Amino acid sequence: MDRMLSLAALAHRADGVVAVVVDPGGVHVADVVLDDPSAPAGPGDLVLAVSARDLHGVRAAVSRAAASGAAAVAARRAGEWDEGTAHLARKHGIALVGLAPGSSWTHVWRVLRDAVASGGPAGTADRSSAASDLFALADQAALVLDAPVTVEDTASRVLAYSFHQDLTDSARIATIVGRQVPDAIVAHFRSRGVFRRLTVSDAPVFVPAGPGGILPRTVVPIRAGGLWIGALWAVTESAVPEPRLAQLHEVVAQISLHLVRLRAQADLARRDLAASLRSALRGEPGGAGPVAPSDGPWRVVSLLGLDDTMDPVARSDLWDALLRRAGWARPLVTDVDAAVVAVVDERRLTVRRAAEGALPLEATFAALRAEDPSVQGLAGGTVARWADLPRSLAQSAELAALARVGRLTAPMHRWEDSWGEVVVGRAVASTPGLDEIGGPFAVLLEHDARHGTAYVETLATWFELGQSPEETGRALHVHTNTVRYRLRKAAELTGVDLDDSTTRLALSLQAFALPRGRARTRRPGTL
Repeated sequence: MDRMLSLAALAHRADGVVAVVVDPGGVHVADVVLDDPSAPAGPGDLVLAVSARDLHGVRAAVSRAAASGAAAVAARRAGEWDEGTAHLARKHGIALVGLAPGSSWTHVWRVLRDAVASGGPAGTADRSSAASDLFALADQAALVLDAPVTVEDTASRVLAYSFHQDLTDSARIATIVGRQVPDAIVAHFRSRGVFRRLTVSDAPVFVPAGPGGILPRTVVPIRAGGLWIGALWAVTESAVPEPRLAQLHEVVAQISLHLVRLRAQADLARRDLAASLRSALRGEPGGAGPVAPSDGPWRVVSLLGLDDTMDPVARSDLWDALLRRAGWARPLVTDVDAAVVAVVDERRLTVRRAAEGALPLEATFAALRAEDPSVQGLAGGTVARWADLPRSLAQSAELAALARVGRLTAPMHRWEDSWGEVVVGRAVASTPGLDEIGGPFAVLLEHDARHGTAYVETLATWFELGQSPEETGRALHVHTNTVRYRLRKAAELTGVDLDDSTTRLALSLQAFALPRGRARTRRPGTL
């Protein structure tokens, strides 16, 4: 648990801002997140119930936290805490934290976030120090511009903000507490061409007021070596005059240096995490135990696709970025023996997102597949203990091997749902050279190559689709009678009885073993 902060330590560091109402014991906090029913929290999260207006809302937040495996809920005191709410929290093992009177959510989030960051492993204190310096620079920028300021990265994640944020619009408050600019707000600024201009120009951008009470803003790009690495967003009624922009230049330059430093530290932390995960997946003593925020259940998911010619480390970094963009707060991604894998809490598969109506992990891979058809996730079986991850890794690797030869084609497959392919794949693997034994397929392969017929393709597809002529015809874009004709001719050429169960089993195993390219030898217009 040296990567997490105990509830007692958190309360001590945030004394005067929050107070512990219910402590079920043994609670540790890894991160501070916003309560959002459409994006469930994760293990070790302290959830800020910003929308809870009464005790009923607090109880609903506690129930959501329990369903997602979160550690604690922070809520504004709505009258006196009742015993029913406390009992519900104790029943689920959820800590309940109350805000001090008069505390703003943005202030609470900042204090709690800094407390968790400063209580992490070796190296985290440096990151916390860098982040605190960034907050101080945001305050300086706010003084220069006489306006509330946020510092954001290129993915619209909030890295720091200035004082008096509660005086801005609701969109900005939601952005700060949620640490991410809401999609609707990003879409508004993208439609105004803001991000396009930030990538190509050093000039500040003034954006007029928008729908839904979005106040006007001045956006100042932050660059390092010509590369756009973030932006300073200030709520201003009009474009900032040149004299103030000149004063701001030095502050922006210092912010740029801090962003570069934070990037470098994040890269080092990610490398350290990847190495620890790799050790755990290989079953090495002490591997990655501290990064596990709970005792499971867990799965190892092989991540296929993107550019397989890339170095595994580079591909791991790319997958990390893609999963973060898809909403994963802390993806556990590493490379193992040239493969890229993720360790996923089972709740990623079982907790539904209300907004999508789909399983989060499946929804993630479906969305990534829409952009890159080669993307697939192959999930090994669940394990209850971190020490059992090597078993799930082996299962995931077995599914990945089947996917690479085209036997598993959906965006995501799970071990328990792929038993048929696994059984046949193991039978084929236990008989090396199955496609070289001879028999009917050897005859048909030679005939197809010599005459341009499609008997191997048809027979292989027929077995693959449950020996259904109708399904085979649809898959091959031919009439059902054409399928039946080809099956009859194949039987005549080889002298086999396709009604014999032993013959069908042997042929189906050989068809499974055939590389798919060898089954497609037909010339157009031939039967």
